[in-house]
Amino acid sequence: IKLVQEKSLFQFDFVWRKGLEQWNRIAEIPDFSHDRIRNLVLAETDKQVVDVFARRKHKRVNYECEVVAHDNKSLWKGKCVELSIGGAGIVFENSLLLPGNKIYLHFLPGSLSTPFNVLSEVVSKKYTKGIRSQGTPVIYGVKFINLHRNDHEQIKAVTDAA
Repeated sequence: IKLVQEKSLFQFDFVWRKGLEQWNRIAEIPDFSHDRIRNLVLAETDKQVVDVFARRKHKRVNYECEVVAHDNKSLWKGKCVELSIGGAGIVFENSLLLPGNKIYLHFLPGSLSTPFNVLSEVVSKKYTKGIRSQGTPVIYGVKFINLHRNDHEQIKAVTDAA
């Protein structure tokens, strides 16, 4: 869990342990499901165990809008599903981006009245269960690298209101 949260091991990495018939993506192992880990955090009172789990730095809210991204070589259309002043969760129908990739994002208007642009870094990649093709939607976590002050204030107002 700590390696996953430290971004040393990703949901798309393959792992094996005694009892598994074959190597599996971490995302396909029930013990690493989002709900299982969330329930562990909520149920755990042992400080040593609680310290294993990373805490989000910024409050995130559900937020939907269309997003266009590029890396100066390729262009992708996607959909924002969550937003914070530090980053966003975006669904792209492209599984070729990897953590560490830098991408330019253009957020079209949603409940924020004005669009905004930001240089971002991919920090996580979450496959949907059973993913087997390049075109299957993938949820990416991105960290904002240079968010304009006005956009920061606009996003903060949305997250504070939630």
